[in-house]
Amino acid sequence: MSEPNIDPDYERSYLFRAGIDQLESVYRIAVDAMAAQRAEYQAKIQRILDDDLYAEEMHARYQGGVLNPRDHMELLINQNRAALQPLCQSFLMALYHHWERMMISWMAKKDTTPTSKYEWLARHGVQFNRDKMEDLRHLMKVIKHEKGAELFKRRPDLFYRQNVASHENLSLRATHVIDFFEAVRGAGPSTGGTVLFNTSWSETAKRCGWASTFK
Repeated sequence: MSEPNIDPDYERSYLFRAGIDQLESVYRIAVDAMAAQRAEYQAKIQRILDDDLYAEEMHARYQGGVLNPRDHMELLINQNRAALQPLCQSFLMALYHHWERMMISWMAKKDTTPTSKYEWLARHGVQFNRDKMEDLRHLMKVIKHEKGAELFKRRPDLFYRQNVASHENLSLRATHVIDFFEAVRGAGPSTGGTVLFNTSWSETAKRCGWASTFK
């Protein structure tokens, strides 16, 4: 069986790019929504401090409760921040799975290794960041299987404490997640080398029959 040609007009090439863009778009929306929520809680705390009438109103609402309104807002902020880690991990798992599925499709075989994937991309002229892809691969091992020793050696900046290589100790920031999105985007037919783009997205989608799939 001949190897599929990576071409921008090819259906799978379009799906690869569109899938990454959609994942990143939804990720940014989720992160922005959580940031807006934290800002709302912080604004309430500041108003409690600055506005005596508002403070009295809030304390009346919380009368008989375990927490006062300010402590409750701070608790909500901390819970919001804690939720960012599983959010980041979930999107990165989806991103890596998307890349792996596309590699299986391009290579026309299920039994592949990381090295064989990288070599296949290189043979097709795709210039990508192998180190970043390896970082992401080892990050998946931490998230899925608690195997964090190798990632800990490679990227100690991805952990809170420097002596615990577990998913609970991961400290993923927005910059980390966006870097991984860029790395995966580069590990496919969206880069230079022998991969050329002579048609627009709309033309590509139309030719592939996917014009309305990712609206």
